[in-house]
Amino acid sequence: MAVLRIVLAKRSVYTKITRASTLRQYVINCVNYGTASTLFAVPSILATVYAAGTSASVAIQTAITNHDNAPTKANQKIIDDKMALAVLWLDSYVLLVVSIANLSTNCTTRAEAATNIATSYLTPQNIVAAKKGKPNKPIFVVKNTGTGMVETEIINGDEYQPTSMTFVLISEPPAHEPPYDFATVSLSDGKLSIKSAYAVEIVTSTASGKGRFTEFIGLTSGLGYRVLAYAQNGKKQISLLSAVGYVKG
Repeated sequence: MAVLRIVLAKRSVYTKITRASTLRQYVINCVNYGTASTLFAVPSILATVYAAGTSASVAIQTAITNHDNAPTKANQKIIDDKMALAVLWLDSYVLLVVSIANLSTNCTTRAEAATNIATSYLTPQNIVAAKKGKPNKPIFVVKNTGTGMVETEIINGDEYQPTSMTFVLISEPPAHEPPYDFATVSLSDGKLSIKSAYAVEIVTSTASGKGRFTEFIGLTSGLGYRVLAYAQNGKKQISLLSAVGYVKG
């Protein structure tokens, strides 16, 4: 088996950040995404590493607060120093993420390695696009953005651009709590099958795979929804179903 050329993460995404609060949030996002991921959660990356990231973000916020209370040059210098320390933490995080993301046990293509990196909240380097074949399964985050409103964001990476992306939302019976096992969802030869023992609401949306965000409106307020997605390159090249996300309408 040929050894794949390592996919790196773009340091310029965070080294060019000049606003302290923005860099602080970037660190927080890396900690949250990393600890929640399959590849980068503890113990793959030690808890002490994530604790150091949290401390770096807190130090920036403390410096910002002190400067707001006393906007002196000295306090501005402290903000700059805390931002520099946060960048050092991010550099160490990058080394760990890149190492894990490129392991042969975690990827078989450079595209998969890039997808792995994206799940850590870091931005993978651009890679040469291969001929369109079966796309990798989508990786996304989902959140409630208002009453009956839900937004999904694809985080596979910029190079992930299947021809189309389909999201499926399936309502949960109000009495159910995770883990949800009332419905069986499968995808075979491009045909989506949903079998449920209860009456459910099903909402779908298909759009260009180049878009990062998909918005759903008019959902039932307070009702839980199971969220899945799959990608296509043409009619026959279809990804596996994504992992399940959960959100309230």
